[in-house]
Amino acid sequence: MTTFQYKAYDSSGSQIQGEINSDSLEKAQLDISAQGLHLIQIQPKAEQFSLSFLRSDRLTLDELEFITAELSLLLRSGVKIDKCLHILARGSKNSATGRLLTQLSQAVKRGESLADALGTQPDFDELYVNLVKMGEASGQLSEVFAGLARDLKFRKELKSKITQALTYPSVIFAVCVIAVIFVFNYIVPQMAGLFDENDMLPLYTELLLGASNWMQKYQWFLLAGLIASAVGIKVALDKGLLSGWLDDTLTRLPVFKTAIYQIERIRFNTSMTLMLLVVLVVLQLLVFNLVVTFS
Repeated sequence: MTTFQYKAYDSSGSQIQGEINSDSLEKAQLDISAQGLHLIQIQPKAEQFSLSFLRSDRLTLDELEFITAELSLLLRSGVKIDKCLHILARGSKNSATGRLLTQLSQAVKRGESLADALGTQPDFDELYVNLVKMGEASGQLSEVFAGLARDLKFRKELKSKITQALTYPSVIFAVCVIAVIFVFNYIVPQMAGLFDENDMLPLYTELLLGASNWMQKYQWFLLAGLIASAVGIKVALDKGLLSGWLDDTLTRLPVFKTAIYQIERIRFNTSMTLMLLVVLVVLQLLVFNLVVTFS
């Protein structure tokens, strides 16, 4: 599979840029033409060295909230969903958000439902996709997006509060670590000469001197190991390899267990409220149609 970058015009005459994976250039051209696009330029994507494994292409809560809120606003204004996605994609070119919206727009133009297109993207969880599917089936997609935007805003504010609450302990912990490193590298070595002629040192003094010697010899290896472990954990989390284990572990810890259960209860109630609201609107429309039919 080769990745091709292309420029094309859509049915409305707007220029779009995108990427497509294909076995050959000819097949890529046919696939683009099958999407109703007028191709003007296509070329293989140049391979570039980058530390992409350190960077996550998944959208942040801010970006998800922005996309959801804008889709709700555009749909409420009477714009069709494929046009909404195209407008938002044009406003976020050359970014992860723009590439995602372009893929969604192309999928919708191919005849796929928005929920099916969202289901292929790792940025949207099952609850998000299922609520969008319900909104499409009931014709209340703008209301569903408005409710999802409120839920994402709540999650973003909660994350901000947690970050602020952890800032002070993190700073204190960092200062403590720096102080310990300073003591083992400068204070203890200068005092070690006082105990050279003493063969009967207390156990805690020997442990302190031994820890200082070990730190001076192997601290760079320790630092390299910590950095490698942090990078490995980040990559594993981005790939979803540790998600299940991390969820199980956090739900067993006393403090985290209560917080997680509380957050999930709030999300459940919010989602249930949104689903009941959609059902109520559908029932109202059904009753109205029945009244009009039999009147």
